[in-house]
Amino acid sequence: MKKITGGIIVLIFLFTGLSVYVYAQDVPFYSFVRFDSSYDSIISSAKNEEYEIRESELNSLFGKYLVTIKKPLSYHTEQIYLFFNQDKQLQFFTVRYLLGENQSRLLLDRLATSIIEKLGERYGESEPGAMLYKKLINERYEIIVPPIYAGSRIFEVSFKDLERYSSFQQFYEAEMKAKEDEEIATITGKF
Repeated sequence: MKKITGGIIVLIFLFTGLSVYVYAQDVPFYSFVRFDSSYDSIISSAKNEEYEIRESELNSLFGKYLVTIKKPLSYHTEQIYLFFNQDKQLQFFTVRYLLGENQSRLLLDRLATSIIEKLGERYGESEPGAMLYKKLINERYEIIVPPIYAGSRIFEVSFKDLERYSSFQQFYEAEMKAKEDEEIATITGKF
């Protein structure tokens, strides 16, 4: 009798462990864009997928480098904005779908519903709030789907590595303060 009871406990533990793994262990991604991929790997994959690519040094609170990749599709244009830190590590990205001209808004609404369902399957149900979908994963990654506003022809999904993003903001603020201090010292030196 004890043997059967122990087996049941093990099965319950495995089932519970599996469900935790499905939602809690996934690092969010979109197609070839992954937080653990290198800058060069993401660029190479975008080229292989025939995206238009634009790289720039942004040097703002959002990131040191910005890569914009774009691909026109049948009914909309897919635009991906990738923000990298000073070490060219991906810290957050936004995938935007811009509805084509003369396309029904219904198409955008259907796309949004389908994507939100997929996110729910992959990462778990959304947290309550004003967003269409918001999920914090492993206390490190955040997925946000803002509402689609009336008259808008854009739907977007954002993914953020909170640790890298916070670390970069501290780096950026220190860098800006050093530049400000240098400029103040230069001006003060003229008196």
